[in-house]
Amino acid sequence: MGSLPAARHRTTGWGAFAIFVSLAAVVVIAFALDAIVKPVGVDGRAVVDNAGQLLAAAIAAAACAWAATRGSGKQRRAWTLLALSAGALGLGQVIYAYYDLVLATPDSVPAVVQLAYIGGGPLAFAAVLSFWDAPHGTSTRWSVWLDGLIIVLSLTFIEWALDLKTIFLAAIQSPDQQIAGYLPAYFLFIDILIGTVLILAIRRATHHQAGRMLLVLGGMAAISLSDSTFAYLTANNAYTAGDVVDSGWVLGYLMIAVAAIWPASEAGRRVRNAPVDLWQLALPLATVVVAGITCIVIALSGRSLDSVMTAIIGTTSIILTVRVITANRNSVAMLMKSRASEGNLAEVIARAPTGFVRIDTGFAIIDANPQFSSLLAAADESLLGSPITRFFSAEEGGRFVELLGALKLGTVDTVDADSEAHRADGSAVWLHWSATVVRAGAGGRDYFIAMFEDTTARHDSEASAAASLGLMQRLNSLKSDFLRSVSHEFKTALLGIQGFSELLRDTRELKAEDVSSFAADINTAAVRLDRLVTEMLELDRAETGRADLRIAPVELNELVRREVVLARELPEHVAIDLRLDTSVTTIPGDEPKLSEVIRTLLANAVARSPRGGVITVSTAVSGLGVSVKVGDQGVGVRADFDDRLFDQDALYVNSPMRTLVGTGLGLGIARQIVEMHGGRLSVLRTTDAGSEYGFTLPLHWHDRVAAAS
Repeated sequence: MGSLPAARHRTTGWGAFAIFVSLAAVVVIAFALDAIVKPVGVDGRAVVDNAGQLLAAAIAAAACAWAATRGSGKQRRAWTLLALSAGALGLGQVIYAYYDLVLATPDSVPAVVQLAYIGGGPLAFAAVLSFWDAPHGTSTRWSVWLDGLIIVLSLTFIEWALDLKTIFLAAIQSPDQQIAGYLPAYFLFIDILIGTVLILAIRRATHHQAGRMLLVLGGMAAISLSDSTFAYLTANNAYTAGDVVDSGWVLGYLMIAVAAIWPASEAGRRVRNAPVDLWQLALPLATVVVAGITCIVIALSGRSLDSVMTAIIGTTSIILTVRVITANRNSVAMLMKSRASEGNLAEVIARAPTGFVRIDTGFAIIDANPQFSSLLAAADESLLGSPITRFFSAEEGGRFVELLGALKLGTVDTVDADSEAHRADGSAVWLHWSATVVRAGAGGRDYFIAMFEDTTARHDSEASAAASLGLMQRLNSLKSDFLRSVSHEFKTALLGIQGFSELLRDTRELKAEDVSSFAADINTAAVRLDRLVTEMLELDRAETGRADLRIAPVELNELVRREVVLARELPEHVAIDLRLDTSVTTIPGDEPKLSEVIRTLLANAVARSPRGGVITVSTAVSGLGVSVKVGDQGVGVRADFDDRLFDQDALYVNSPMRTLVGTGLGLGIARQIVEMHGGRLSVLRTTDAGSEYGFTLPLHWHDRVAAAS
């Protein structure tokens, strides 16, 4: 809805313009028919002739004045001067009509009237000069001067052949009226100068100015033709008042008025910097063509060229030769500059650190620089003509085609995206690319220019940062679970200490055995706190790598057997089934710390086992080293911290039998000790039928990195 008023304004402007043009055409045709038919007689024709010329000049002056109020700068000055020129000629016409129609003495018109006519010509010339944008640069100015001389000489040749020669001869043969006799020649010379500048102005006019300038040129040409014919007829005493030749003046003034009210559209202003057309460049030579045709007509009519015409032709030929040489020199200079710029641009693209490629509308590669070939590890000859989508997956290729299709349709100016591509050698690379479309114009084919940049390192760093963020979030959740579990254990121990100590403090009469029992409970809670603190310190030392390993040969089977014997001596309600692989040999390790690992696994299995359950302890040789497994027949319940510790968060998360059993600090310490040996501790099985924990250790110390991976 917002664009309707503007559209209506443009339509109204052109509609009013069309109405004015139609009325002007009707007036000119009626004026010419009146001159031919003379329906109101000779006297009536004289009135119509003077009134028509006066009205046309007044309309032109008013239209030019209106255009001046709507313009600025040089445009305002030009239309103002044209308005003054038309006004001066109209004033002269008023005075002439008074002497002709009222006083009936047209031959006694005072000289001031002729001065008005004379002043109108220079004003029109100055106005046309204001329309013209003078060129910059010495070479261009010389070319314009040469073109101007060619036009002046060509138009002078035509006028001399038509009537200028007759006018001069008539003026020379009438010495008593030489000043008045030379006035027609003056008007013709002014018309030639105005026509020359108009042609040069049209040659440099932009698209939104060319229409106006052509109308002004046509109007001046009509006036000049009437001036020329009037001068010729006057020189031969053949002119009669109200002749049809006067229609040229009416037509010329009305064409200038039409040019003044020409609607200037927004679309025309947007192409202000558009290049000139070929017809504009050829316009100055059109006068040479007309002069040549005139020369041929003279020759065919049996007439000969006089000395003036011969001199004009010779001078024009010399100037044309100089103009051609100048144009060729400029063309060669521009060609060399263009080739140098093209070479510099090609070198810049070839040496650019970014891949450049030209792609046709069928998405085939037209040209590519070496950096693009290097990005895709492909030879230049294998790239040209091949579809660029072959380096992308089907999904990425479809997205690439879709984005370039939007460019082709013109819905966007540029597109850019990140895509994973596959090099010719099969490796993957991440590319950031941007593309734009180049319109080739009429008769040409559009193509795309795309720029590619290797962003694999950036993509990997972003992926690593995302993974690190996920790890930090996971560790933060693990820390929260750990703190909740540890705080529960500390509060349990402190609750016992606080409660029994308050009993001892507040109760006045206690038996000795009660005091001893309370003290024992307090001691148990204190020992529990001490164990928790010790385990936390051990875990911190192990995780930060501050724990030292004393590596020595360890008989793993013997170590397991010893820990099992110690576990059997505890008053527990389970049996231990020992299954040792005799092929297990000596391994490098820290024996006390490995004993702690096995002891932790046995204690964990005993705590989880039901009364009468059986714990299975086994050793075996695996591909990466030796393994130790401890399985029980418990309910498979594990603490939240243990789940996160072994990356099995979903295991038993909804089990109704799930309870918090310990803090899992012992398992955390055991895991760190095993990993420091190059091994791995993991949960092999945990179900309602029991759990099984196990770890592997490398046979050789130098294999610990490979074994851990």
